[in-house]
Amino acid sequence: MEGTGGIIMSGPFAEGNHRRLKMAEKPKVEFKDGKKVVEFPNGVIKEYKKDDVEKHKSFLLRHKERIDRQIGHVDEDLAAIENSKKA
Repeated sequence: MEGTGGIIMSGPFAEGNHRRLKMAEKPKVEFKDGKKVVEFPNGVIKEYKKDDVEKHKSFLLRHKERIDRQIGHVDEDLAAIENSKKA
């Protein structure tokens, strides 16, 4: 299966390659031998095993939980600000 891929992994998995890409330059992504194989326009090829992708997903979910918690705190602050106007 070949395509442009759904995500370009960040963090320790991408080693910064995604930051050097211009909008027109897209990596080639293949799924073979139970791995995700990404070839970047600069010629660098990275392979990601299922375990790597699952670890990255866990990282993103933890980050999402922290963001959701912070948004909850902001919502509480906004509600308190609104209530202070009524008093």
